[in-house]
Amino acid sequence: MLSLRSLLWRFTAALKRQWQKFLPARLAPRRGAPLPAQLDRKLLAMLGERRFPGWRQLKYLRHFLKPWEARALLLSGLAVAGGLILGGGMFLRTHLITVPKRGGEYSEAMVGQPKLINPLYAAANEVDADLSALIYNGLYTTAGGELQPDLAAGVNISSDGKTYEIRLKTDVRWSDGEPFTADDVVFTWEMINHPETGSPLRLAFAGVKVEKIDDYRVRFVTPELLAPFLSSLTVGILPEHVWGGIPPANFKLAKSNLQPVGTGRWQFSKLTKDDTGRIQSYTLAPNPAEWRATPPPYLEQLTFKFYPEVDQAQEAQQNHGADAVSFYPLLTGRQSRALRRYPLALPEYVALFFNPAAEAALKSAATRQALAQAIDKLALVRDVLAGYGEPSDAPLLPRHLGYHQEIKRYPFAPEESNRLLDTAWRRLDPSEYFAWETAALLKPIATGTAATSTPGAAPPAVPEAVAKSVRARMPADQLWYRANKEKRTFNLTITTLNLPEYAAVAEAIAKAWRAAGINTDVKLADGREFARSVLRERDYQVLLYGEVVGLDPDLFAFWHSSQINYPGLNLSGFGTRATDQLLEDGRRATSTARRAVIYQKFQDELARELPAIFLYHPVHLLVIDGAIKGVEIPLLSVPADRYAKIAQWYRKTKWRLK
Repeated sequence: MLSLRSLLWRFTAALKRQWQKFLPARLAPRRGAPLPAQLDRKLLAMLGERRFPGWRQLKYLRHFLKPWEARALLLSGLAVAGGLILGGGMFLRTHLITVPKRGGEYSEAMVGQPKLINPLYAAANEVDADLSALIYNGLYTTAGGELQPDLAAGVNISSDGKTYEIRLKTDVRWSDGEPFTADDVVFTWEMINHPETGSPLRLAFAGVKVEKIDDYRVRFVTPELLAPFLSSLTVGILPEHVWGGIPPANFKLAKSNLQPVGTGRWQFSKLTKDDTGRIQSYTLAPNPAEWRATPPPYLEQLTFKFYPEVDQAQEAQQNHGADAVSFYPLLTGRQSRALRRYPLALPEYVALFFNPAAEAALKSAATRQALAQAIDKLALVRDVLAGYGEPSDAPLLPRHLGYHQEIKRYPFAPEESNRLLDTAWRRLDPSEYFAWETAALLKPIATGTAATSTPGAAPPAVPEAVAKSVRARMPADQLWYRANKEKRTFNLTITTLNLPEYAAVAEAIAKAWRAAGINTDVKLADGREFARSVLRERDYQVLLYGEVVGLDPDLFAFWHSSQINYPGLNLSGFGTRATDQLLEDGRRATSTARRAVIYQKFQDELARELPAIFLYHPVHLLVIDGAIKGVEIPLLSVPADRYAKIAQWYRKTKWRLK
């Protein structure tokens, strides 16, 4: 067998012979030695004693091959190259994966303005509550749907259930580098209870005492046994070294309300304002002093942008001004961008709260039942909410302790609804209703003008205006009406927040009640008016509204008679000795089994009295640009829990072998 060196010499000789044959004479040099001699010397210099020919040699190969040999060689080369590319692609496909990479920004459009990013006040403003949850930590957290230690390391509870000795984590630092200690916890509760700070949390912690045991232990003492007490310790802790020098009366004026120092995973970075002083954007960066032994967040910053209305926030997202909008209105058209929808299921119910003090007809239990059975909750969720929700018959969800599967329900039954109404409210045709309603409105006018005009008569222009207003309140889809023995017509007004979801639900219910002969209007109130007038003054006959219960099934704040007046949340003004006692017993019971039984009994009483119609448990939406990956939404207890795993969200990626 010939050696490689012999093959190279033979190849060189053949190359020389062929070169002399085909080299054109016109390529001969103008001066110096003849071309063949020069090429020979170049070729010999290029050969050397190498094991394999180099590229400078191989590029002459085409001159020695026949056309069919050149084509065969080319096709073979292409086949080999294709095989290498295909094989390499398959290898990469099976052995390379994309993984998150640090970098990039997440931006979210919010409705509202940050005012007091301070745990003492944040509960009063959703924007403040969201930002506060990212910056501050409490002793405990409910993120993930269950109570877990946060700044707390453990707890010992006394035998009488009134004393809580809490051990604190010792490796925590504030974002400015100062250590977190028991002094911060004691200071926070002192400020909550201080009358000059004006914290809305003061009522919730009335009578609770806190004292420092040592640098990393505190003791809470409650005035009575409160089973859900640990759940209330999710309030963010303030740094004493930042706030201690500020008079309590000036807390709301301090710059640290907008430039806070916290222990959370994120810290304040910057904010921007427009010419009017309105905050346009608020940026957070990862907190380098964050104490958890976990990798840093992938995202390098979070930017929140603020808009007065939800449609402006949506427009900003559509125009690439923001990646996300939280609590996205369900009743919107198709999005024009590649956006992903993530459901946000809070422990929340939406209900119709009756106010018998504003409408005497609602004092009748039979009437309230008739109103409940006129509503098709399944159709409401399916058709109005596009399936984003679950029909509800009680304030507690299946995940709550004490959820009552066998509670008394009032299913959709229009025939039964009409039968109940017929016992107290006879039916009127539209012309009869018009006459009765007009007469009722003209009567006080006629009485008031008796001294200055013809007795019993109103000015000529007044009856016209009254008749016009009555016709305006007679919907075209209502075929008949109702009135009682005193010729008082049955009219109701549903009041709710001016939000697309609530407005659509209210209109659907009004239509159902009109089908039962009850003339029903819908009144929409904007956020400021809703808080100042509707809630504070209890200015409504029927209120459509949602309440977030939280993780613990304690319903004291929502249904105890002591919470009837604002800022209490008993929106129906409901309370009996039996239900009050059950709510009080539920707070005192330490056994979970006992608490479950108590809350089931309470729900039975609530269903029997029917002070409200529980409609559905809503599902909200977080709509995010597809460029943001790794989004995982845990079980929510409060809206801010949607950020519980934001450290795992990412925008940038890199390749890595498996």
